[in-house]
Amino acid sequence: MTRSCRRPVVHGVRAVAAMMALALALPALGLAACGKTQEPAPVPVPLPPSRTATPTPSPSPSPPLLAASSFASDGELISGWYWLRDSQHKQTALWSFQTLPPAPGDIVLHLQVLATDRVDGPRGIEAHFYLAWATPGADGLPGPWLGRLPVTLPNVSPATDPVGYTCEGTLVVPRATLGDATRLVVQITRSDPRGELPSLDTHVAVSQASVSLGP
Repeated sequence: MTRSCRRPVVHGVRAVAAMMALALALPALGLAACGKTQEPAPVPVPLPPSRTATPTPSPSPSPPLLAASSFASDGELISGWYWLRDSQHKQTALWSFQTLPPAPGDIVLHLQVLATDRVDGPRGIEAHFYLAWATPGADGLPGPWLGRLPVTLPNVSPATDPVGYTCEGTLVVPRATLGDATRLVVQITRSDPRGELPSLDTHVAVSQASVSLGP
């Protein structure tokens, strides 16, 4: 049962003075005037220090890739791509670069080819081939091969690609294998240039843009 608060009744001038005094006292007394205990004031919580957002620096633009100065292939030309798919595995593709990325870092080959396993073959096939590099002679032809690697590029075609042949990846050419050379020749074949490893049956298509250089 709630107990009501009753104010004292005072008459005349003294009544007015008493009521004014009571009115001034009530805010300070709070609920105590009604016989209730006043709640303690909450302890102020210090605000966390202000923080100034540090702007994220924009990434430095990557240097542009170096395109081949010349390209040649005896593959079968279909829609701008040269297909290496002969039964003798003798078809080749050759790129020549007259400029190399600045020393002393190694050279990164950025590769993009098409691949399948037969004529009008299925999508999603990885590319398998041999890649060799050399420095060009005075006639522009490659000298002795300075390095050779069997390469596998993953198929990166999205589901929306109606063909699904695109394969991409990178390969590092150690600059130490080039000596002081400032030019480079790159070759892709399906047979081992050194004749040590077996030929590869994957059908691979290339273009001039299939090989580019980066740091």
